[in-house]
Amino acid sequence: MDIQFSPVTSSVPRYVADSTFITRWASATMQRIVFTILLLPTLAIGAGFDCKMAATRVERLICANTELSSLDDALSEAFSFEVERTEFSARLRATQKVWLANRNGCSDVSCIRQQYEHRIAELSCDPKSAMAGSAIGANQCAYFSRRELDRELSLVEESYIRRVSTEDNNPDYLARTFKDEQSAWRNYRAAYCAHYGAMEGGSDGWKNAFAGMCEVDETKKRIARLKNEIGAK
Repeated sequence: MDIQFSPVTSSVPRYVADSTFITRWASATMQRIVFTILLLPTLAIGAGFDCKMAATRVERLICANTELSSLDDALSEAFSFEVERTEFSARLRATQKVWLANRNGCSDVSCIRQQYEHRIAELSCDPKSAMAGSAIGANQCAYFSRRELDRELSLVEESYIRRVSTEDNNPDYLARTFKDEQSAWRNYRAAYCAHYGAMEGGSDGWKNAFAGMCEVDETKKRIARLKNEIGAK
């Protein structure tokens, strides 16, 4: 999926007051869902469908897992919020059917989680979204985009260490130092981007959004660098 949202270096519409946006668009329920997904998995709410009616293995897995139930509820609210407020409701319903088919093709919790995070990111990052241009939408887009990128990064890091270890005379030591570097880089990303967001100003919502977009950009840079080094070996 090609996530589309304003990068850190772009001009984000900071003149859009959060209170104005919330008054115009966001219901109390939507705000609750936004805060819930940003705190996953520490908070739990129910699935977006009646678990008593769960008929498939995937639905039963969702109902039995707190995090998946919360993600299902979050997506249900986000989708309802979008489809009621956009001229593209027919397109949204069609893409939701495709997504449901993909989700129902999953066989484990990890696959289902990835499907939900991908779909929420897709809805949140859509420039035609009702949430576009808001701190709430930017936070959702950044959070779930980074979750997807983190999974890609982990795979790239595994490929990288396998590749460089074959040419080193002490692969165990190399693996240990790379593990330390991974941890240090993640700490750097969190600290640097938190500072970046704080320096950007605006409301706390926008500070968090800028920090999140920064983390997305930094993660993309690391993925690109490691892939380049793998290719150069």
